[in-house]
This record gives sequence, C-alpha cells and structure tokens, in this order.
Amino acid sequence: MFPLKPFQEIAIAKLKDQFLDLWRSSATKLSLVFKSPTGSGKTVMLAQFLRDIISDPRFVGNDVAFLWMSKGPTLVEQSKNKLFEYYGGASELELLDINDLNRKVMTRNSVFFINWEKLKG
Repeated sequence: MFPLKPFQEIAIAKLKDQFLDLWRSSATKLSLVFKSPTGSGKTVMLAQFLRDIISDPRFVGNDVAFLWMSKGPTLVEQSKNKLFEYYGGASELELLDINDLNRKVMTRNSVFFINWEKLKG
C-alpha cells in the first residue's frame, strides 16, 4: 500500500459516507457515481474505498461481494493488478476474475473483475 494524497483521502471519505447513507436507505435502485479526472488515481482510490468500507463499523457484518466492471479485457486485468499491487499482494479482499467462474459463488468481501462486454454480449 502506498500513501494517498490529501485530495484522494477526502474523496474516499465522501464516497464512503455517501455509500453508507445509500446502503442504510430503504429506497431501491439508487445510483452512486464516482468521478475523478484522468490521472487522479481512481483505481487506487477505489481500492482504498473497498478496504475502508468492509472494515467500517457501520458496515461490518454485511455479507457482500463487489463487482468491478471495466471496458475491455485489458482494463480489467490492469485494474485487478493495480489492486493487487496496492494491497501488497495480501488483502482481506479476495480478487477474482473470469478464471474463477468455476467457483460459481462469490465469497464474502471478494471483488470480481469482469469485462463489461462479457456481461452485455
């Protein structure tokens, strides 16, 4: 794991608070969009967000897994590798991809990386 810049820490904190507000809401089909300029470290920020959210006392105990969709197989692999690098190879989040489909189930706190075109096509 490498240090985040102050603007990244602020963005993650805001995203986490918004996510938890929506998670506790009784409304359905709610959207949460995270935007940041090219080169700002979106992948790293989301890697930290996932790590923070599963350890947040307001969220702990929820049986969840995450789906990470990217456009094209190259971005999927790049994102997974970036998270692996950010987590230093060890994480409380299990990183899965198309090669893990034979499992037929996503475990708690896993992140499944998939090419968007594989889902829609």
